[in-house]
Order: sequence, then structure tokens, then C-alpha cells
Amino acid sequence: MTPTTSTAPHPAAPRLTALALIAACATWAAAPASAAPDSPPYAGMLEAAATWRYEIERELTWGVHDKPSPDVQEHGTANCRVEQVRRLGAATVASITCELPPGASSTLRALHELQGDWVATARGLWHSHEPILTLAAIRKLTRGPAIMPSHPRVGHEPPLKSAPASYAYQTRRDDRWCTVSVDVEASVAGTSTTCFEGGTIAAITSGGESYGEGGAISKGTITRLH
Repeated sequence: MTPTTSTAPHPAAPRLTALALIAACATWAAAPASAAPDSPPYAGMLEAAATWRYEIERELTWGVHDKPSPDVQEHGTANCRVEQVRRLGAATVASITCELPPGASSTLRALHELQGDWVATARGLWHSHEPILTLAAIRKLTRGPAIMPSHPRVGHEPPLKSAPASYAYQTRRDDRWCTVSVDVEASVAGTSTTCFEGGTIAAITSGGESYGEGGAISKGTITRLH
């Protein structure tokens, strides 16, 4: 859930948010190492015809933060399926589509976090909203941070000392491997946590805030039902 940016940022809020996010995540640096799984945490996402059902919730509040209710609310379920798995060079590309139940009235825009092409290499897993059709597209995509490394371990890359800052780290939550991504810029800050269990995405939680006049607060959850 990407927060909406504002053209009139408030100078103090981003700095405070950036410091709070960095301070909160700094404690993970000393976390003990945890054994990586024998197979990648996302191995089930590369199986053709695999299916899952997700519950999705999303809220968006414009402007002031003390409104009695969000301006936008989404809630519903969706069925997701691996439509195709193909090899492209040394990478595996799995195309995932999601459908709403018959008669559903909501578009559930949060589905973009699940749908699309998922690219797995020896290093990890990446997600693209655009079709991945060439080796050049894979090279471009995998220059960015992975959604989940193939052999995760508890820890994270040190954040920058001031905004803008963008970094991610892995942590263990019971039987789940999770990647926490933090993004702090001049006018927006957000976090997203993607957790894998049983070879597929078990949950995605996200939240963000943009500053200044016309800013917004967003939050959302995607939970696997089966």
C-alpha cells in the first residue's frame, strides 16, 4: 500500500517519523542468527496450478488524522492461482492472478501486492507488476532488493542516519520468515512486512503516512486463509 505523496511536506513530521522507524528497527541488528530453511520460504509459489485464498483489508484516510472513520475502506476475499511457471535463463518466473468471488462489488486494489510475475533466482524472490518476458527485464528487476532471500537469516542492512532511507531486514516469527521493508523520504514514510509460511505468502501488513496539506494515512492487511 503505497502512501499518497504531498507536494507540500511538513518539515518536522518526516524527521520524527524517520527517527522513530530507525530506532525501532535498530534492535534487530543484535538479534541471534536463525537457521535458514532447507528450501526457499517461497518454494510453493513456483508450483503451477497452486491456489490460495486471501482476506484483504485496506483503509485510507485523507487530511486530518482524527477523523471518526477512514475515507476509503476495502474488505473482501480473493482466490489466487499460479497460472504459469516458466524458466527464463537461470530464473523461474511464476505468473499469479487473483479473482474476487462472484458478485463482489469491491475492486480490492490491494490485490496488486499478490498479482503479477514473481521471479526466483538463486539469490531470492522478486515481484513485478509488469510481465517479465526477457533476460534484460530480470536483470533490471533483480538489481533491487528481494522480497525474500533464498536463504534468509535474522538481521538487516543498517539504515541511513537521516531521510531519505530505504532498507529491509529479515526476522523469524514462529514458523514464518518475514521481510520488513522501511521507506522514509522527505514527504512520506511507510513500512511493509511480508511473511512466508508453508512455502507461500502467509500475510502482508503495511502502513504509511504522507505529510502536509492533502496528506494521507494508509494501512492494510492481506491474510492467507488456506
